[in-house]
Amino acid sequence: MKHHSIVGYSDLSKILERYEELNLQQYVENNTSELIFNNPESAGLKQAQANLAGSLRNPYIDLYHWVKGESYDL
Repeated sequence: MKHHSIVGYSDLSKILERYEELNLQQYVENNTSELIFNNPESAGLKQAQANLAGSLRNPYIDLYHWVKGESYDL
């Protein structure tokens, strides 16, 4: 399940970058310094977005373990 989530986030990232490259570049008159994802100065943002998918956690797992521990205490 987590693998599907990671793949989904990476696909979304690629779609946003491609959309910006094909469509939004026209509105900024091919000035790449005004782009967000394809801006040469913001390479850290692209890397941070790529690392985001791998670092996400499911908060319900922590809740499950907490409830399980509490039920054992009862």
